[in-house]
Amino acid sequence: ESELYGHEEGSFTGADQYRRGRFEMAQGGTIYLDDVDDIAIEQQAKLLRVIEEKVFERVGGTKLIKANVRFLASTKLNLLERISEGRFRQDLFYRLDVLRVLIPPLRERREDIPDLTNHLMRRIVDGQPSLVDPDAVAVLAHHAWPGNVRELYHTLERTWLVGGGRITADLLRSEIESLPNTEGPGLFQSPPTGGF
Repeated sequence: ESELYGHEEGSFTGADQYRRGRFEMAQGGTIYLDDVDDIAIEQQAKLLRVIEEKVFERVGGTKLIKANVRFLASTKLNLLERISEGRFRQDLFYRLDVLRVLIPPLRERREDIPDLTNHLMRRIVDGQPSLVDPDAVAVLAHHAWPGNVRELYHTLERTWLVGGGRITADLLRSEIESLPNTEGPGLFQSPPTGGF
């Protein structure tokens, strides 16, 4: 709450000075609400007020502050299901659901994996030498990536570090098999030929 709205000095233990929150810092710009499905139901009413009325108060404050921001939200879950479970406010959903962009999970767009790998490796190595073996990209294409692009990024980063700048198929297989929640069927599938 303090992160989004800021707080006044003395509003809680450790609040030894006032602090501007993300809404205040984003004035005139865009604020990105990552994984909006994780927002606690009791906090959703406060967020709805910011979106509808364009005002908020810092934690411990009474002064209304204008919220001149555009909202961009993402979710990893089906919010309509969360609404039916009583875990997401329907009115908040309809305020956020203005323009919907659906991005399929990585397992449904495996053809993107080579380009994503190149892009992510440029970010990971930051100009340092690196090599991704062609066979390694084939290994990447056969994993279901339940954690989507974040999982791919961290797997590449970890493998690059462990491999001393070179990512091989064997090293990737070892890293992927050590990931949590890879026990289920279809999470790592060997190609039909039996090799990479």
